Amino acid sequence: MTYYCSSTFEHALQNLLKKKKHYASVSEEVEHLFKTYSFREIWEMNYFLRQLGDHLRLLKIRLPNKTMQKGKRGGFRLILLLDNRTETCSCLLIYPKVGPQKKGNINDDEELKLLKSFKIEKEKKLLVEKNILV
Repeated sequence: MTYYCSSTFEHALQNLLKKKKHYASVSEEVEHLFKTYSFREIWEMNYFLRQLGDHLRLLKIRLPNKTMQKGKRGGFRLILLLDNRTETCSCLLIYPKVGPQKKGNINDDEELKLLKSFKIEKEKKLLVEKNILV
């Protein structure tokens, strides 16, 4: 599986890492997801927000926040775009459900904005490719 990270994801991750008291485990949680599950297993998770044709899927995956001793319900939300043809996973956004940077669910407009931003970065070859995600 090949991983890409959008600038929106990178920026959000860096902001979370600055708040170590609340979000120190964020890198560990993301890395654990990708070490535990194969592309196929992630693709088949029933967390998708949008099916974009037969080969693209936008997912929202819940991750725990061990720093704040929160399970998946009160942990992080990871927004991914998966491409079934190339087995690529693009991380578009990560945000916490609790703590000083908490955010509610993203709406349709925010989803479309993330997809549009991703498309622009992909066309301009600005996406960051990573072997190990974080």
